[in-house]
Amino acid sequence: MIKFFRKIRQNLLSENKFSKYLLYAIGEILLVVIGILIALQINNWNLEKIDRKQEAKLLSQITADLEKNKVELTELQERLAVNKYAMDSLLVRLQDNNYTTMVPFYVAFIQRKSYFPKASSGFNMIKNGKAPLITNDSILKDVLNLYENDFNNLDLREHEMHSQIDGLQNDFVNKLFRPGNNRMNVKLEGFDEVPTELFEPLNFDNLTTNYEYINRLLQLKKTTDSRIAFIRKTDLKMDSAINHIKRELRIRHH
Repeated sequence: MIKFFRKIRQNLLSENKFSKYLLYAIGEILLVVIGILIALQINNWNLEKIDRKQEAKLLSQITADLEKNKVELTELQERLAVNKYAMDSLLVRLQDNNYTTMVPFYVAFIQRKSYFPKASSGFNMIKNGKAPLITNDSILKDVLNLYENDFNNLDLREHEMHSQIDGLQNDFVNKLFRPGNNRMNVKLEGFDEVPTELFEPLNFDNLTTNYEYINRLLQLKKTTDSRIAFIRKTDLKMDSAINHIKRELRIRHH
């Protein structure tokens, strides 16, 4: 093909047909430019195809992470429900001055700490430069809001509750209680790897009028209730984000 065009140029020059040669040269340049543009467009299509495949993979990973986090939050709510039940029950016993064999269990379960080990592989990919792959801005906004706001808020509430538990342990349980009978130690199925240590009050009557201890329990109960309420809100936001991503992936697939 190159020899063919070269031969045409030589014939036009040898015949002194400069105007025709000029037109021919312009046409050849246009052909080259068109060829380059077509090649660039094909390359762009290929790159776009690769990006969309990577986007689908990233969105799938984010969905898997969020679904795993939903399971973790459900388990966390169940654990916190144990804390809440124990606090409510102990407060009733203290108010009624009614000691039962369940009191050591309530005191022990109040001390239980629960964590949210969030999955964040997809979010880490976003933070490491993959954010431009997500073409739906609203999805990206939802994901960033969950990880940078809601999940961070969950961490802060977790830290606050655990700090209050430590304070309750150090200021009261270590001073006003003794270790319970080891034979009574229990494990909550699905929650515990080791038995929970029980605590028996040294003097339950005195404990019923220890308003500093009672107020600390009430404060911890409020923190626990707030943590549970925020988990429920976050869970709804995760549902919305997951459904949004799945709809986007279905559209892309079809």
